[in-house]
Amino acid sequence: MKQSQPYKRIIRPFSLPDLYTIGYNSQSNYIADDRYASDRFEIIRAYHILEKDVVHLFEFIEPSDANLRTYSYRVYKLFLRAATEFELNSKKILSANGYARTGNWNVTDYYKINAATRLSEYRLFINIWGNGKKEINPFSEWAAGHSLSWYQDYNSVKHNRHDEFARASLGNLLNALGAVFSVVFAQFHNFIFTQYQPNMGFHSDDDTNELSSENTLFSIILPQSWTEQEMYNFDWSALRTDAAPFQDYAF
Repeated sequence: MKQSQPYKRIIRPFSLPDLYTIGYNSQSNYIADDRYASDRFEIIRAYHILEKDVVHLFEFIEPSDANLRTYSYRVYKLFLRAATEFELNSKKILSANGYARTGNWNVTDYYKINAATRLSEYRLFINIWGNGKKEINPFSEWAAGHSLSWYQDYNSVKHNRHDEFARASLGNLLNALGAVFSVVFAQFHNFIFTQYQPNMGFHSDDDTNELSSENTLFSIILPQSWTEQEMYNFDWSALRTDAAPFQDYAF
């Protein structure tokens, strides 16, 4: 049986495989409801500001495979910002759905959102790349366990920059930025492409299911592995009048 209510801060398709994108869009107003997430504009704007600063970095470091290990204080600063945004968004998803644990949360907590979102299957692409189209999969390691290499490097360089400075590399920065894009997309779908507007704006390649916009660095192909029981099945125009139209995901 499909899900008759949307989870808080978690998107799902309504139909697969042919109506993956259309399924989201036909009921997209649930994402714009303040009861789903009242900080949508804030979260999306924060991502775009970060992305703009990374793109500006490309004026000094050419986006190519040859420069993936390049590191600097500018990269370090952006790397820490991106990793912090990833942490913030992960905590928001968990907290909104009632997850609680004493002590400081870490990547083992954030890993729990993968089952709810399929982040490990998100495929991102950068077209302005010196070696051709660049694919980035910041959460691919979550398919096998809770560790993330780029996140481990973030913690290493944050706590010991003198000895670990080389970990503040362009490659790690792009993985961290892609992680933020992904975790924001997992909450707000194509709304990520319109940071100032209440409506979605994007382009879809019908052959590859790749979504893109002139407003973002990344294009994306979403997971195709959802089962019928995991998909959404509701009429938002009717459900929105309920006092509690959203359900908690059992993390």
